[in-house]
Amino acid sequence: MSSAPAQPLFDGRRWDEFRSALRSAATQALRKLDSDPGVHIAAGARALDRREYPLAAKCFRWALQRDPEHYGALYGLSEALVSAREYEQAVGVYERILRLAPEDAVSRFNLAVVESRLRRFDRAAEIYRRLLNDDEDHVQARYNLATLYQLQGKLAAARDTWNEVIARAPHLPSAHTALGEVLTDLGDRQGAMQAYAQAAKLRPKEVSAWANFAAAAQGAGSYGRALAAIRNALNLAPLNADLWAQQGEIQLDLHRRTGEGKFLQAAIASWRKGLQLDPARTEIREWLRTYDPRSPGAASRPVR
Repeated sequence: MSSAPAQPLFDGRRWDEFRSALRSAATQALRKLDSDPGVHIAAGARALDRREYPLAAKCFRWALQRDPEHYGALYGLSEALVSAREYEQAVGVYERILRLAPEDAVSRFNLAVVESRLRRFDRAAEIYRRLLNDDEDHVQARYNLATLYQLQGKLAAARDTWNEVIARAPHLPSAHTALGEVLTDLGDRQGAMQAYAQAAKLRPKEVSAWANFAAAAQGAGSYGRALAAIRNALNLAPLNADLWAQQGEIQLDLHRRTGEGKFLQAAIASWRKGLQLDPARTEIREWLRTYDPRSPGAASRPVR
């Protein structure tokens, strides 16, 4: 979101005067303090800085009574309202700004963000599309539009838009991750694996990136890549029971695919490690009962 223009802050005594007058709604006191909207805007900036958002909004509204078209006051009021989660009121302020300056791309973008927070996704998407018509390299607008398509379940549009984001900003790991999610939902397992692989390459120290890559590779039947990815995750987080359980599932799939007992034994070892780390994991205990003949209550033979 955009910020109010920087304003000089009051000294402590001056600020305390304004604060007291505003909080008591003492109109006469305010008039005595100053009729210059710039002073009230400075007070609003101070209140924003202190995260006193209702007070900031009051300052900016006071300035707008004196100058209804003051950009600094309008921008400040919009920020105060958004910060206070008064999104419906913020929409009205952005619309006032855009009546004064229809080409203000920052306010158009911010209006779309607020419409999205109000879950008016179609309205937000339309604003983003108009922004992109004017500036096809507006990466953040395209990113948000892809996110909206994904939220709405418009998977083909989301896929295409994420690809457009990545073409312009290939360094964004979150875009590759989102594309992987969409491709998984579309049933494109190979494409999903490639997208997650790129996200992990861009975030090599992020455990979830490697875990996602491992899951996607497993889904695509690329077990070697799945094992390599989950081992990278475990190197980063060796005490994570979820990762040991995930490794066991990959190894079980390999056993089912090849019939080789070594993969089943590796899966059992992974699950034992996961259960050792988190004894409350009942699903791991059930897997061991099913596949490990030495486990208490084990089945008579492994189930394939």
